[in-house]
Amino acid sequence: MAGIKILRKDSPEDPKLSLLAAKCYLADDRIRQSTNEYLATIQNEQSNLEAYQGLIYLFSQHFEELPTAEQISESTPEVLQSLFTEKRTQDSALETDSLEVRQQKRIDVILNEMVRLGEPRDQAYLERARIRMGHDKFQLAESDIAEASKLVETNSEILQIQSQLALKKAYAADDSQSLEQREDNLEKVLEFARAGLKLSKDRPAFYNFLYQHARLSGEFETAKKHLEDGISAIKEDVKSADIEAMNKLIGLERNLQFSLAGLLIDQAIQEKVATTRESKLEQSLEIIDQLKLDNLKGGNEESLNSYAEFLEGRIHIVRKEWKLAIPKLERSRNALPSGVDSQSQLSGQRRQIDLFLGLCYGKMKNPDRQIVVYRRALENDPFWAIPRLELARTLAKVNRTEDAIRSYQVPVLRNFPDAHVELARLLLQRELAKKQELRNYENIEKALQIEEDLRVQNDLPVSPKVHELRIDLLWQQGKKKEAEEFLSNALEEFPESPEFVALQVNLLLANEELTNEEKLSQSSAILAEAKQKLGNPLVLRTAELNVIRRTVPENAEELVEKLSAHLDDLSEEEQSFFLRHSAQTYIALGNQTEATNTLERLSTADLEPLTSRLSLIELAATQGDEKRVTQLLKEIREFEGQKGPFGNVVEVQQILRKILKDAPKEIDDKTVTVLNRSRALLKQAKSQRASWTLPTRLLGDIERILGNDDVAIEYYRTAISQGDFTEPVVKYVVNSLFLKNNKEAAQQVIQQVTEERPEMISGDIARVAWRLEWGRENTDQALRIADDVTKDSKNYQDLLWLSQLRYARGETGESVEGPLLEALKKFPETPEVVLTYITYLEQVERHEDAVKELVKATEFLPKKPASLIPLTLGRGYEILKDLEKAEEQLQAAIKVDPDNHAIHLQLAGFYIRNNQFPKAQVHLTALTNSNAEIPANLRDLANRLRIELIAYGGNYSDGERALKLLEESKKENEPLTPTELRVKAEILGRRSTRHDLQELLKVLIAIDDRNSANVMEKFQIAKIYDQLGNWEEAKIRYAAILIEQPETQSLRLAYVEALLKHEEAQEARKQLDQVNKRISNSLLLKFLEIQVINAEQGIEPAAEELKTYLEQDFAKTQPEQVLRDLLVMKNGLQLLDQLKNEVIVKGSDEETSISQGIRYLQSRDIEKSVQALIPVMSNELVRKHIHAFYYQAGSRLLVELKEFATAEELWRKSLELVPRTEDHIQLVSLIAQQGRIAEALDLCEAELWQKITDAQAAQVTIAILRTGEPTPQEIQRAEALVSKVMNKTSASLLNRFLADIKDLGGEHDQAILLYRQVLSENPKDIIALNNMAYLSALIGKDLKFSLDSINEAISMKGPIGALLDTRGVVYLKRKEYDNAIQDLKRANGETPSASTLFRLSQAYWESGNKIDAKLYLDKSQEMGLNRKAIHPLDANDYDLYLKNFETTN
Repeated sequence: MAGIKILRKDSPEDPKLSLLAAKCYLADDRIRQSTNEYLATIQNEQSNLEAYQGLIYLFSQHFEELPTAEQISESTPEVLQSLFTEKRTQDSALETDSLEVRQQKRIDVILNEMVRLGEPRDQAYLERARIRMGHDKFQLAESDIAEASKLVETNSEILQIQSQLALKKAYAADDSQSLEQREDNLEKVLEFARAGLKLSKDRPAFYNFLYQHARLSGEFETAKKHLEDGISAIKEDVKSADIEAMNKLIGLERNLQFSLAGLLIDQAIQEKVATTRESKLEQSLEIIDQLKLDNLKGGNEESLNSYAEFLEGRIHIVRKEWKLAIPKLERSRNALPSGVDSQSQLSGQRRQIDLFLGLCYGKMKNPDRQIVVYRRALENDPFWAIPRLELARTLAKVNRTEDAIRSYQVPVLRNFPDAHVELARLLLQRELAKKQELRNYENIEKALQIEEDLRVQNDLPVSPKVHELRIDLLWQQGKKKEAEEFLSNALEEFPESPEFVALQVNLLLANEELTNEEKLSQSSAILAEAKQKLGNPLVLRTAELNVIRRTVPENAEELVEKLSAHLDDLSEEEQSFFLRHSAQTYIALGNQTEATNTLERLSTADLEPLTSRLSLIELAATQGDEKRVTQLLKEIREFEGQKGPFGNVVEVQQILRKILKDAPKEIDDKTVTVLNRSRALLKQAKSQRASWTLPTRLLGDIERILGNDDVAIEYYRTAISQGDFTEPVVKYVVNSLFLKNNKEAAQQVIQQVTEERPEMISGDIARVAWRLEWGRENTDQALRIADDVTKDSKNYQDLLWLSQLRYARGETGESVEGPLLEALKKFPETPEVVLTYITYLEQVERHEDAVKELVKATEFLPKKPASLIPLTLGRGYEILKDLEKAEEQLQAAIKVDPDNHAIHLQLAGFYIRNNQFPKAQVHLTALTNSNAEIPANLRDLANRLRIELIAYGGNYSDGERALKLLEESKKENEPLTPTELRVKAEILGRRSTRHDLQELLKVLIAIDDRNSANVMEKFQIAKIYDQLGNWEEAKIRYAAILIEQPETQSLRLAYVEALLKHEEAQEARKQLDQVNKRISNSLLLKFLEIQVINAEQGIEPAAEELKTYLEQDFAKTQPEQVLRDLLVMKNGLQLLDQLKNEVIVKGSDEETSISQGIRYLQSRDIEKSVQALIPVMSNELVRKHIHAFYYQAGSRLLVELKEFATAEELWRKSLELVPRTEDHIQLVSLIAQQGRIAEALDLCEAELWQKITDAQAAQVTIAILRTGEPTPQEIQRAEALVSKVMNKTSASLLNRFLADIKDLGGEHDQAILLYRQVLSENPKDIIALNNMAYLSALIGKDLKFSLDSINEAISMKGPIGALLDTRGVVYLKRKEYDNAIQDLKRANGETPSASTLFRLSQAYWESGNKIDAKLYLDKSQEMGLNRKAIHPLDANDYDLYLKNFETTN
């Protein structure tokens, strides 16, 4: 470019320089600059043909990279300028076109301009003809050639393009199966080529066309002669050629030599004699080797090496050396330039390579790579039907049914014969996988109709496959007579078709009304008659095998042997198919020896070298012949290479069989090493065949052996998601996930099974399925599944669960008791049955009957083991609430079986349930510390319960101890399991420090990283991120949860609340609108909308909107919606209980309705609860209570929004509706929060002191004082009120309240004395410990006692902000400044406050760090620090500190 720029200084508009610049820019992939230079060339020389050709190339290969109209020169010719409008805003004539159509239209414009202005004109026409020909626009190309012929005499170039066009049309006619058109065009190729040979110029090129004509006509020897003549002609012409012509001839000779090598391969394929075939291949290799050598000498042109490898790959294919062919073909394809036009010769080579690679990978049993190859081919040519069809077939083979169906349905296969029959077969398979009532055969019928229409339109014969499928379809629909009639007609219509004979035999075998003897007799007669007419084709032989397998005649094995004896009349593929089915028949007959011999025959004949060996390995493993397995593994390694996927999998299977056979109690280091190597082998196999599920499943098996159940489950789930529904694996996964309480994941697996294998929803899987449906509140579906399971079940639990389900739904009487009595009748010896029955009797208040049934059960219960009866009685008496007898019987069970660890665990459970924790801890500790051999699951459960009991001891230090024990209990060098992580999360979740919150987040993320987190855990992660100040991460996670659970409105509403907290009102509104589309006139939504209005417009319009809703819209809201809102609100269940106890008449229908509604709500069936409660809504008093409840909810919302006046107004309205005493407490609080302390005290004294407990009244009084700044008189009045009741209630509690008052009144010494009195009675009173330590420190008295007291409080409650702040003050007064700084910084991190920052500033000042002292003082003042925020005892220090600070600075 540098040279061009220099030359342009003198000739800036020289078209030759512009053209050269365009080519340089294109070589550097600078598309915009190249385009502008080509346009500049045309601007300065409109006839420049090469510039038009360059533009056409850019529009063909770089359409989406072209410059816009603004990026090209304004002086560009107008016609060309219009081509560069912004692609996404096309003019109205183009805007609806696809990208490809818009691209072609623009190329057409350039072509037309080139023909109109380009010179020479004949060359312009011929160039346009070439491009049109490349896009199969044959008629237009012909027209252009005719125009060129008018301008010049017929010459070599015109004859070559005519030959090329005729040849392309012949190929196209071949594709469309129009033989007449094909022959006509081949005749034209011959005509044009012969005419070309008569010319003096370019004669060798026409030999190439003659070769292609002969090859396409199947005349291989003639084709070979044309190539040899062409090569001879080139050698003659080279003698008199100039340098340019010589290079052109040498290139043509190479092409003809390659064609000759390829032709020899084609001849080898046709050759049946092995020696002759190999001779042809050797000749081809000699040519290829010589060409490669010449190429190496002449400059090593990459494209020639690429084509040589392509031909070598083909030779390996003919020799069935699939493994060797693949790398040759892949390298050849990779060497092809990426921008090859879809119609070029190189594209044709790429097409062939893709089809050959698909074949090779198929032979190597690697469908994953086949799929990659076919998809890659379609990326280059989306409208190429062959790889589309092969892709669909391969997807079907690997059971990716939905993907296969979608591939068959692509329009490009619309006119492809047989594709629609194959699609119909897949659609039928999909429907048959569904339950009978869900099947729909409409699309199958449509596919078959399209196939029939297509064959009529293209004058093709009717396909027997269509009739076969129609008959099958009728049979599957239960229309057996119609199927038989259709088959009878088909046999008449296609008397020469053995397929229908085979189908007739299959229908006979499926007829359940016939005996085996009748099936055998009739089938044999049909087949014998067919053989006389049709010979013995593969279809009939396979049908005979099917008869043998299904009817098992006495001489079955002899018949199979006879059938397998003479197969020479079958092709290799047919022999392979038949022998494989013979082996399967032998296996079905139980003759593994003959099955092995047949597979060996397949293997040695090299018909199915891989599949046969894999089947042989399976048989050898079944027979325990590991030596034979090892030999076969070696052969597989030789076939596919040392690192092949099948060899890896077989080797791992052999390893796992040995480990499972030895069944070691513990996995030693050597075994771990072996399993780690096995992991690596399987992962390598997975990388080679990503969708093969067996390696994934085996990885799961390895993890189970190693005890990594959670990891195993994830591998199994991956296998299931890829279509592996191996029943034991599915059962294991579903049950494990359910037992681990990961119900969401279990539900996902069951959903996959339901969609793909609905027949598997039975037994254990169905039992989990109904429980999950129940948990999701789909009670009807849960009951349907439970009913289905119970019908044929021999499991007593199914009857018990059915009864419990019905009871939970609110059913009573026979519906519930029936299954229990049936279970009791069938399984009287089973403790679980009688215990469930007495539980039911107790629930329906038939206590005496329950006691009788429990005593009666001892007659039927087994006498051994001796502990069974007392253990059952113990559990029974606990149900009957006779705890003394229960404990007595459980102790008796231990007495007769003291070493039974499960009984010890049951007794511990009894103590836990009945709050006797010390007794429980004794048994749990004994179990976990015992040296006896205790089953791992029992020891783990005991340890987990023990840890939970310790954690719930009440003190923060107990939690620390529990967490430490949890870490100590895990396996060495192994992470905690998800179950253990959830125990840890539960412990941390009960604590409130920032550090604990951070630790909890880590635990939940660890669960999530293992794909074990349920929705609520994921939601909690987002919430914690928000709490810790990382709103951006929280927001991302909230959004991800909503994508996963778009229909879960409660989660969306919680997200709205979080958005509002962060003042993102616009996004909150958007999310709220999505919920509003599904729910209308809801109180919960109204509350959120109020918050949005507050954020957008302020509190006044928000409060007014809320008042309008409560005063006017509530009355218009449908009872169903009112109840729906009520039942999901925090205190909804409490209100229902209140209505039942205070409003509803005992024994009335309304009481029945409300009881049923409560029961449904407790079992989380909201909709059924709503329906049960609707009758109660007609009770005016009930509606008043609910309306009052709504007013109170609205008032609480306004308190959150700091709108106390309207909140008070709404609360008073609730009291007007229902004047309940306890509801006056909130009113008192609302009044006090507005600074009206005297009024609040008046109301408290008038309404509350006489009606609520003294302790409650005193607590409310203190709360009133703490809401504002009480006057001394108000403090004295409160003190008097509390003092009045000192002798009537707990002195400890009231002393604390009185101490608070003394502190507020400035009597700090008195307050400290009262706090000490509280602690003398209750040393664990956290508030007294904290307040006493704080006041003592401020006064400067008993600082050691203060430190001990606050340390005691922290050990119980944990390092929360308020306690750390107090300890920081104590350390400050003790002059332990480093400790003070540490505690105060932590306190501020937990709960930032101006007073804590002030004390931190003091601590830094006293420690000599005046820079940080200033920093924290400034921060405290920014947070609003003033004298009022400081405790009165600190006020003087505050003034002095500020004064000293100002003086120093």
